[in-house]
Amino acid sequence: MRASCNANVKNGPKLMLPSKVAPRVREIASQVEWKKVTALQYKSCPHEYILYKNYPTRWKQLAKIIAEYGEYREWRGQQFSYLTVDEYIYWRTWSVINRTFKAALDNGGYPSKPEQKHIYKRFWGGK
Repeated sequence: MRASCNANVKNGPKLMLPSKVAPRVREIASQVEWKKVTALQYKSCPHEYILYKNYPTRWKQLAKIIAEYGEYREWRGQQFSYLTVDEYIYWRTWSVINRTFKAALDNGGYPSKPEQKHIYKRFWGGK
């Protein structure tokens, strides 16, 4: 999926998150059931996601925070707006909010082999 980037997301130096934002993201993230990707097209970029239709209120809350505090980063030649909280990155694509470990952004979207293994073990839902 291509990113649906918000025009008001800051592009440039990393924004400092206000102290209340990370706890709010953790709270929202704990109130939804994240689904691991299983389609083979995502095998090289495992992550988990929530759909707008399943959690409209929580989705809107996270999307607003990503739009306000996210930063554009490159992932495999494409620009996406990411929000980093603890070890996770969150990003929005259309009606989906995704998350994975922030190491997935290393080296332009090609993390080291040990990091790939760590990400795969945690997020890959396929066989």
